[in-house]
Amino acid sequence: MIRTILPLLLATVLACKEQPNNQSTEVIDLRATIASLNNQLIAAAKARDFAQVDNLYLNNAILLAEYNPLIAGKQDIEKYYTEMFKRQEVTDYQKETTELFDFGENILEIGDFKKSFNNAQQQEGKYFNVWQMSDAGTLHLKSESFGYYHPIDSPAALRVYLPEKMLTPRKTSLELEAYHALNENCVRDRDTEKLLTSYTNDAIYYPFADTKKAGIEVLTEHFTAYHAPPVKIDSIEIETFDFIPADDGIIQYSQFFVKWTVPGFSGTTEGTGQIYLKRQADNSLKMHRQLGMHVHNE
Repeated sequence: MIRTILPLLLATVLACKEQPNNQSTEVIDLRATIASLNNQLIAAAKARDFAQVDNLYLNNAILLAEYNPLIAGKQDIEKYYTEMFKRQEVTDYQKETTELFDFGENILEIGDFKKSFNNAQQQEGKYFNVWQMSDAGTLHLKSESFGYYHPIDSPAALRVYLPEKMLTPRKTSLELEAYHALNENCVRDRDTEKLLTSYTNDAIYYPFADTKKAGIEVLTEHFTAYHAPPVKIDSIEIETFDFIPADDGIIQYSQFFVKWTVPGFSGTTEGTGQIYLKRQADNSLKMHRQLGMHVHNE
């Protein structure tokens, strides 16, 4: 009997030991697959040929490119890249995935990139990609968002003027609108303390033309400085264009419009943003990852 039991116990122990390795392999395969797809995007940029990656984008994909309004649909995304490829001669392009959030049907990839050109300023920046898993097990871009870690000398060179069309929100959510109202009040009132309650303790914010701000302490320093005088917010409007339900929250795409005043001068700022809001134990939503960008207008 002992001789019979021992092999069974040994087999059970080995099976238990192998299980974590199988799980790790799944994660590594997902990272490897996304890395391969990113290499295709890099190759297309170097070749200046969108046709090489046309099959990676869903027809209703969304693009949030720094200095540009929100771009919706693969046809307009192709127009954007076709124009940018005419302007930019890429000599080196590197992408590195820093985080993956696997929600099953959708995967949020966050990463860093570096680009060098023959004819333009070198770029270092951040990106949020949402990949959608098909029934066949292939990944396609549901959305692509990117901004820069530094100011750009000539933002006009990165602005593509597509034929104007009215973008109507694809989805609306009363819950998200309530959070918009809260954040609008916080920004208008320059209320750092209340705004910080909208973030998780380990949140990471990627602001416009700046490095990432990780953790509530760093966010406190950032928003305290950001809300300091003499800027006065006259009005602010945030609207949701689309959102994707996730296992533990929501991925949201938004546009914002701000009117502001400083002594002797006033102006407007327009921008876009992508936020991963994470559901909390009390069922509330808090911002866990956030990317903010501005639109350049002549």
